[in-house]
Amino acid sequence: MTGISRRELLMLAATTPLARAQFRSSVQVVNVFVTVRDKEGELVRGLTQADFELTEDGRKQNIQYFAAESDLPLTLGLVFDLSGSQRTVLEQQRRASVTFLNQVLRDGDSAFLMGFDQRVKVLEPLGPSRILLRQGLADLEIQESQSRGTALFDAIAQAADLVKAEPGRKALIVLSDGIDTASSSRAEDAIAAAQRADTLVYPIRFFDQKVFAFDVPGPGTENLRQGKRVLQKIAKETGGGFYEVAGARTLADNFAHLEQELRNQYSLGFSPREGRPGYRKVRVTVKSKGLRTQARDGYFAQ
Repeated sequence: MTGISRRELLMLAATTPLARAQFRSSVQVVNVFVTVRDKEGELVRGLTQADFELTEDGRKQNIQYFAAESDLPLTLGLVFDLSGSQRTVLEQQRRASVTFLNQVLRDGDSAFLMGFDQRVKVLEPLGPSRILLRQGLADLEIQESQSRGTALFDAIAQAADLVKAEPGRKALIVLSDGIDTASSSRAEDAIAAAQRADTLVYPIRFFDQKVFAFDVPGPGTENLRQGKRVLQKIAKETGGGFYEVAGARTLADNFAHLEQELRNQYSLGFSPREGRPGYRKVRVTVKSKGLRTQARDGYFAQ
């Protein structure tokens, strides 16, 4: 008899209708995790299935599975920009990340650490141990010999591949200025990899203001304004959220808001119509005026 891990047992025991339906049926179910905010940007709780409408390629779909709060295990990846431009802010990232992981991870959750400069490196493999994750964060460092490039898009694509086979909710938190100078992948490739892995990407735009007192020159190098737009695009098209360390908002503040968002999402599920394979657009709206939704733009049909 094949053994069953604790994580698999938690999945089987999950109480949400969506989770039970996935185990009972071999029919493809598309999961869409949705965050709802009001005009002031505050999270909206207490909505029901009847409050939502969902379309696939413009056609209304029946929401078959719904949960107001998802108890499904969370698979989390923290992806750090370790290029030279981050050298003076790395210690802030380390401290805030330790606090965030201690607060957000629960029994049944798993996380991994990844870093990138001109290369991509797994710093701590996927696992449930907070102790190993803290040790991995303590070992974060910038290798000056490798720090002259930034493979942001490659890192997101590889991180998405790491969690592709994982069940439940998956999110990547990427701390970077958004400037990519070394990837073989494009931003579109990173987005597609996250979409295929059903993974939300949450960029936190973070950089040393002194280093970027001027635009970085050089062919193929994006300036900070372009980097911000790229991070916003990645967040929007994967269903994640864009955060930024700016003004009075610290990295710890951003992590606190992100923790609340990850724990207050609506889970919608539908069976896609038969037809062409490939990418299909998805749109989720709320019937009440003044509320805005945050969800992925689409998925890849089997």
